[in-house]
Amino acid sequence: MKITQIVQAFKIGTISSAILVSLIACSGSLTRANFDKVTNGMAVEEVKKLLGEPTSVETVSVPVLGTVTRYGYKTDQGEASVIFRDNQVQSKAGSIGQ
Repeated sequence: MKITQIVQAFKIGTISSAILVSLIACSGSLTRANFDKVTNGMAVEEVKKLLGEPTSVETVSVPVLGTVTRYGYKTDQGEASVIFRDNQVQSKAGSIGQ
């Protein structure tokens, strides 16, 4: 492989990495600021826009309450849980750094 081909491949890889980082930054992430924006009654999709995809999802049927889903988030920023009932936030708890 010639030096010019190596340089070209490196440039393409660098551009691809920059695009990927930009896309990740546009999707939600678990930060204290984003977590604080989550409020009761918020829809599942709104939470995902703020916090991103959960690292775990648990759904259980609870007598009288119906179906309850817990979204768990765990990153180097901390941990958080968001509880949904009827696809709306019922409660949240977390320990997230600044």
